[in-house]
Amino acid sequence: MKFALLIYEDADLDAPEGSAMEEILAGHRHMQETTKQAGVFVAADQLEPPPAAQCLRVRGGKTLVTDGPFAETKEHLIGFYLVDCDTAEQAADYAKLIPHAERGCIEIRPIVYHEHV
Repeated sequence: MKFALLIYEDADLDAPEGSAMEEILAGHRHMQETTKQAGVFVAADQLEPPPAAQCLRVRGGKTLVTDGPFAETKEHLIGFYLVDCDTAEQAADYAKLIPHAERGCIEIRPIVYHEHV
């Protein structure tokens, strides 16, 4: 079963610099190496900050595109891993390796697959 490991971080935190950033990058390299060696790695990417995003809504047949998400939250989605694990517990074991678990939170979300014919 595939799981999205969604990485959230407090929007008010300063961006890490220097050795703190190197430590985070090393943590991500370790996560990717570990999941690739275990054969569960599917994908991973960093997202641009919320101001770079757009939200699209269709209401009454009309399309509205607005800048950025407008959720009332202190945390924002900064990236994700997609892993193919046997259980949610196994996905959680890999999620613990993501360095941002110490700065924000990692949401573990099962992926629902619909076969398209």
